[in-house]
Amino acid sequence: MADALRVTGDRDVRRMFERLERKDQRSIVRKATRAGAKIIQTAAKALVPRRTKRLLRGLKVRALKRSRVRQGHQVVITRKSAGVSGDAKGFYPAHQELGLRKKRRMRAHAFLRRAADQSADRVVRMMTDTVFDGIQAVARKP
Repeated sequence: MADALRVTGDRDVRRMFERLERKDQRSIVRKATRAGAKIIQTAAKALVPRRTKRLLRGLKVRALKRSRVRQGHQVVITRKSAGVSGDAKGFYPAHQELGLRKKRRMRAHAFLRRAADQSADRVVRMMTDTVFDGIQAVARKP
C-alpha cells in the first residue's frame, strides 16, 4: 500500500525550493513527510480494532528504505510490535486490513486506508506548511 503523494504548490514556493541546496531540500522533505505520516498514524489509531490493543501499540512511522530517487515515511505495523511470532503462518494486521477469503471468511477493516483517505487534506496542508517553514528557516540561516 505504498501510494505516492505528489504535493504541488505555489509557483513562488516551488521556485524557492528548487533554489535550495540538495541537502536542505532533503532535510525539508524528510521533516514534511514525517509530519504527514504522523497525522495518518493518529487517524489510524482512532480507527484500529481494539480487541487486544496490540494493533494500536504496533502502529509505527518508519522511514522508507534509502534511495537516491525516493524519500519519505510510511505508517507500518511490525511483527514484533504487534506481538506476532516470526514463524506464524498469518499476519493478523494484514488480515484486519485486507480480510481473508479462505476457510474462515474475515471481513476487511481497512483502517489504514480509511485513515489515509480521511486525513489526506490535513496531510497535504501540514506538508506544505512544513515545506514553507523549512524554506524560511534555510533562508534565515547565515
